[in-house]
Amino acid sequence: MRKLATLLLVASLALPALAIDFHNWYTLDTSGTGLAIGGRPGSVAFNGSTLYVGTLFTDARIHRINGPLSAPTYGGAFAQMGPAAGTTNGFVNLDLQGNTIIAGTNNGGVDPDVAYTFDLNGNLIGSANSAGLNIQGSGGDRFDGAAVDPGWVGGGGAGAGVSLFAFGNGNRNHYDNSFNLIDNGFNIFHPSLGTGTRDARYAADSSDLYIRYVNGIGRGKRVGPHNFTMLDGSTAGMEPIVTLPDGTNSAINVEYLPAWGGFNLVLGNWRSSVGGINFSTRIKVFDADATGQGLAQAKAVNWLNADGSGPFDFLTLAGSIYDFSYDAGSGLLAISDWSNEKIYIFSRNAIPEPATLGLLALGLLALRRR
Repeated sequence: MRKLATLLLVASLALPALAIDFHNWYTLDTSGTGLAIGGRPGSVAFNGSTLYVGTLFTDARIHRINGPLSAPTYGGAFAQMGPAAGTTNGFVNLDLQGNTIIAGTNNGGVDPDVAYTFDLNGNLIGSANSAGLNIQGSGGDRFDGAAVDPGWVGGGGAGAGVSLFAFGNGNRNHYDNSFNLIDNGFNIFHPSLGTGTRDARYAADSSDLYIRYVNGIGRGKRVGPHNFTMLDGSTAGMEPIVTLPDGTNSAINVEYLPAWGGFNLVLGNWRSSVGGINFSTRIKVFDADATGQGLAQAKAVNWLNADGSGPFDFLTLAGSIYDFSYDAGSGLLAISDWSNEKIYIFSRNAIPEPATLGLLALGLLALRRR
């Protein structure tokens, strides 16, 4: 029994502690030799084997980085794109679910925005512009948020498609992958959040809707193909997870992380001077299941290096433009950093040292033999 207890203790020491830790397993330099994408990364989508990067301000293309977890190589830009005419800001929104990618620009209502859907090989599925779809927001037709909807999980994927949002519009504008209208009847307005949208994401596990507003982050619990409620499951509408204004900044984003550090989490970047100017304070993490009309407090988070040492932190530059993409298959989170031209990939867990792995393996083998 004493030997068994010792082996179990060894095994437990090798397992991650119950804490909200983010371990930086990989950092990719998108300005460096071999991975230079010709612009700064303003948006990112990640599926475990490939990174898709949307460039912002200086370029308007989607770039592919193959094998980011092993031997990353530049896979080129999507041929259908090129610098998109009239889109001065580039791609602020990028999302991936299943075999579909959506990319959207944001020009603040000055020029028509464009949105594209692609398959994972970069083949164009559909395209549209804000004038053609007539999504009216503040200052005219515009896009301020684009997301791939896997469909209502409880209904076998009913209602799947892509969603576009517009600052000041107030509706979830939902289409098939070729941008034929499916539904625009869900109102995303909440008194604490308004209609100033910037980004959106559907949770792969529940198909709940998360929206980043300039006033905070809201969640809609999925109860039908095009139906969302507050967390009580009965009151139609979006529920504030947090109300924390960020001026009228664009390039503020949201991501959902299931079962990370013992919680379902939602995170976003704040570009105003709320909470300091370090990477660790510009990105804020909240309990996605919190109720109380936006009274959730930011979770204490440890940003760490791959081996668990830390902190992994640095001063932010040029307005704290970060985007996020979580891959459920690998359990990894990709964060793009516009000012430093890098992509960071984080895990819940530290990378164990080889000696620790060997010790744990021997202990488990001994247990099996007994």
